[in-house]
Amino acid sequence: MYRYRKSIRTLESNASPHVFLVDARRVESIDPSAFTAFLSYVEERFEQLRRSVKRLVMVRPGGLPGAAISGFFEVMHRRPYRVLVVESPNDAFRWLGEVEPMFRNYDWEWVAELDRVFGGALSETPTASALRDLLDRDRTHSVEDAAMALAFTPRTLQRRLNDEGTSFRQELQAARIRSAQKLLVESDLPIKCIALDAGCSSVQHFGSLFRRLTGQTPVAWRRLQRVAWAAR
Repeated sequence: MYRYRKSIRTLESNASPHVFLVDARRVESIDPSAFTAFLSYVEERFEQLRRSVKRLVMVRPGGLPGAAISGFFEVMHRRPYRVLVVESPNDAFRWLGEVEPMFRNYDWEWVAELDRVFGGALSETPTASALRDLLDRDRTHSVEDAAMALAFTPRTLQRRLNDEGTSFRQELQAARIRSAQKLLVESDLPIKCIALDAGCSSVQHFGSLFRRLTGQTPVAWRRLQRVAWAAR
């Protein structure tokens, strides 16, 4: 979350009342453990947040991540400040402008700056991003297949991924879990079938991998996503 002032400051106990704008348009997946961490943070600092934050607006992503975020705020049993989830920065600035004069004549420079920061982050991991796209289309690729598809030698691919803080194995596992998450939400397939589709040799192996990458068991993750959908 960012506090829009001349500089970005950490929320402190003596912070003057302000507003939050969260631009989540480019979120591609949701880790349920993040919701748990956020709830704990709010509960621990409830009174402090109630005094310091006027309102929070989130520009949501599309698809399932956006639905999960919207549903989360709907089922949150108490909030220290007003919350609105919108689909465009335009709507966000308009709502914030009701209480914060600086947002009434908003300038798209702020949105452009967020876009520039995001673009810069992506440009730092071009090989990993290309590999993710490839594996999301076909998870049967070996490192040799992927290297050929991306016009690298296997050694060069591994080196570039290492420079970007990842590896072929990590990216393949993450692609398998992304595919499993889609099936968990969009189908009623049993966990055993989803584990096999993800390329795991057993339900235990799948459960261990899923929990390591998401912080939740497959069953708990599916339940939370469906609660979020039902709250829309």
